[in-house]
Parts: sequence; structure tokens; C-alpha cells
Amino acid sequence: MLALANAITPPEPIGDTQIITIPAPTIQRLDLDSRYRTRGDDEFDGHGPFFRIETHLGSNRSTLWTSVSAFFEETRSDWTTFARTSDPRLIFNVEEQYPGWEIASVETPTFDLLEGVDQDHEVNYYSGTTPLVERYAVQGDTRQILGIGSDEPWVTVFFNPIQVTLRRIT
Repeated sequence: MLALANAITPPEPIGDTQIITIPAPTIQRLDLDSRYRTRGDDEFDGHGPFFRIETHLGSNRSTLWTSVSAFFEETRSDWTTFARTSDPRLIFNVEEQYPGWEIASVETPTFDLLEGVDQDHEVNYYSGTTPLVERYAVQGDTRQILGIGSDEPWVTVFFNPIQVTLRRIT
């Protein structure tokens, strides 16, 4: 039954095009450990951080992919900064599921931007700003015990289903 729940919605052909709904891609987590620290020391020390998260949906005639970029910067002091962009992750290949068709257009927005300032030491949840993203889970500053440890921010992106128009090529 689970396989049916995650199946691509059967298309409704309209001549040589059809609109399909691709189930929400699996969540995508992006960790920013010390390898991605670009400035400052190892921790935000309760100063934010400011964060900027960009979620992209890329496409060509045969595939769709997602990528996430995250930037975290301490709001004062030594400006501890982390930055990272994920590798593209394939989420749909039209040739595998719809031979003889190509992607004509992506109906879902292909970009989502979230900016804010972390105000605590907890995981915070934010709604996406476009229909591409359902929500984000963001961890910026963490609480060090006795000042020992380092911050390693992360973000998890929860996607919505994606609508695509296909065009018959054969």
C-alpha cells in the first residue's frame, strides 16, 4: 500500500502534453560541520546566528533535481560563519517512468528562500516561502556545556509535491 501512496499521479493527457504530480521528494538534510566554517571560532556564543537558506529545483528535458545552500553567520563578536551548498540530488527521471516524453515545464516554483536569526538553542521550524518547500527545520546555535564544544549548524528541507508538464516526443 505504501508504494501506491508514493506513486506518481497518473497523467491526464491533453493532446501532446500532460501535467503530472511527483510525490514530495524525500527530505534533504544539510550539515555544516567544522569543514564548512569559513570565519571565526567554533561557536556562535549566543549571538544569533543569522541564516540564509536557498532551496533550488533544477530541470532539463529529462530530469529534475534539488539542491540546498545554507549560510549561518554570528551576529556580532568574531562573526563565526558556516557556508555550504549540497550536491544536486536527482528526484525524477522522465525517461525511466514516461518513455517517449520530455519535461516541457515545471509548474511548481523552482526556488525558495528563508532568512532569519536564530534566537535560542533549539531546533526551529519555519514554513517554506513558496509551494516548493513545506517547511524547514533549522539548528543554528547550540548550547555548549561549560563552554566546551562547537556549533555545527544544519538545516532539513521538507518538500511539497511537484507539478510538471510533460510533452510527447515520439
